[in-house]
Amino acid sequence: MKFVLFTLFLCGFVLEINAGRGFQKPKKPRSLAGIRTVVACEGSEAQISCANEDIFVIGAIYGRSDQMTCSYGIPAEQTKNTNCAIMAESVFQKCEGKSACAVLASSSVFGDPCVGTYKYLEVLYLCEIPFATE
Repeated sequence: MKFVLFTLFLCGFVLEINAGRGFQKPKKPRSLAGIRTVVACEGSEAQISCANEDIFVIGAIYGRSDQMTCSYGIPAEQTKNTNCAIMAESVFQKCEGKSACAVLASSSVFGDPCVGTYKYLEVLYLCEIPFATE
């Protein structure tokens, strides 16, 4: 059941993120099998990379949407609020079209959607061959 809910959330999140960009004709057909995920706990950097390819960010959230991610050694009181994730839009500007980028998972970068909660940054992305223009 949790997987189904996560899948529905993910699909809605991807549609919402891409709706904000306006309609874009894909450079090439995309496969969901190639989706990569990177998670960075609060205070660390998300290292996003695609060797010899461009990063295409599908979605990025900052906050907390579950109790398990980035919870080791963190008091339970700081992981219980699981309804405080926001879109991390600056990841799109910083990483889109590059072959590598690093993004700090911090409230100073994204704002603080839930004071007192230990947060993390989660980025879903694809690697694609750069589009050649004639």
